[in-house]
Amino acid sequence: MGVETTKGRRSRGVRSRILLTAISWPFLHRYISSPSLTGGFHRPGFSRATGDTAWRSCFARQPAAGRSSNQQLYIWPVDSDAEDWLAKSRKEVEAFGKDKVSKWAEAVLKEGKVRDELIQQTVTTLQQQGVTGRSLLELTPEELMTCSVRLGPAKLLAEKIRLLQEVELPRFSAPYFNQPEVALALVLCSAVRWPAEGHQLVPGTSLRWSDIFRAGAAFPNNKSVLVPRLWWCEDTNIKEAIRNDLKELNIDLEGLLPDSLQLATERGEKWEELVANSLAARFRLHCIARNLSAEVTWVPFLEIYPTEDPHLRAVLEPFEVCWSDGVEYPSGQGNEATVMSDVGKAIKSNRNFATAHHDLLIPVRCKATGKLEFIAAQCCYGEKKDAGGLKLQDKAKKGNFEDMQNVLLQICSESEGWQSFTNKTWARRQEEKKYSLMSCETIIAQLDVLKLL
Repeated sequence: MGVETTKGRRSRGVRSRILLTAISWPFLHRYISSPSLTGGFHRPGFSRATGDTAWRSCFARQPAAGRSSNQQLYIWPVDSDAEDWLAKSRKEVEAFGKDKVSKWAEAVLKEGKVRDELIQQTVTTLQQQGVTGRSLLELTPEELMTCSVRLGPAKLLAEKIRLLQEVELPRFSAPYFNQPEVALALVLCSAVRWPAEGHQLVPGTSLRWSDIFRAGAAFPNNKSVLVPRLWWCEDTNIKEAIRNDLKELNIDLEGLLPDSLQLATERGEKWEELVANSLAARFRLHCIARNLSAEVTWVPFLEIYPTEDPHLRAVLEPFEVCWSDGVEYPSGQGNEATVMSDVGKAIKSNRNFATAHHDLLIPVRCKATGKLEFIAAQCCYGEKKDAGGLKLQDKAKKGNFEDMQNVLLQICSESEGWQSFTNKTWARRQEEKKYSLMSCETIIAQLDVLKLL
């Protein structure tokens, strides 16, 4: 057996390291590109900033004794403690005292690969100036430089502050939702597609929509507004305050904003409640926006329910509405609401009667005569009913076979306006503007979600 030379051992060692690297690389590449390094779940000691250096440190050789520091190949990852400081939210930074500000600034500058001497100089300056978290968040690069912070570190700190402000924008919604009248208006407007141009005021407040959008409390959505449920639904106190405010208006929060999946599966009763509460909410917003007393205000139906469909417009145009009493749910034997019931100022829902003749009774006043009457409504989520499905809906109530003189609306989520009938009775009723389809798409924002389910 021959004697292995030093050169042979070194060559074999190099080959072994190359082979090990080749075998290990796919796993290492998957590791360094994993969510922990790209913004997903957290792995202690690593961040996006350390991802580039972590894999190199696996194979870099420790510097030999006596080798100068500028020849070192080993690259240390960022301290895991720094990772915690970099993960602080705007609210947490705002609460910092001067010592924590120094730690946070040090972590930011290390992430930006600033030289140690500049980091130390910046941290010392912030300490001497007594900069707290609240004042730090208000500083610009120029203001940091007036505190003797060098241009490079000042720009890095200012950029990090700016990113904190952007990421944390939704938190600025909290002050608005802590104001009951603002929270109520935002939730109502979002639920019923209320017009929300930037220069206009949020109903019942002195805030402009542009202020709300800028703060991230709501977002523009096709000339209307979208308020994420997360802003208020997860906060028990805010949600309860909104529920109580709506209860005073006789509007049910769960009826106005039901669980989408539950609505899609249960349909009938939930859809009926959604329609009734959405109409009542639109009327209430109309009065709030104009500073009108709801109890004595009559509004053209077409202002509450805007539609471009010519047939539905012709059916609704003769009427005006006052729904100051919100939504009522009659209960008890013999108390089912019909078109012959007393007409008040509340939309009546027959949800408590499994075999009710009409689902909703909507009070209206004829503009020409001043006569109070009901518009009857059959609510159907999904495909519309044909003449066979409508059965005796054109009668005043069960057991009464006289033609009903009142308007009947089939409130169907997928159709609006004219419906083709071969049945002569229903075709004639439609021609006489006593029947039409109504989708409620223009006043129910949740329909966008339901279409995806």
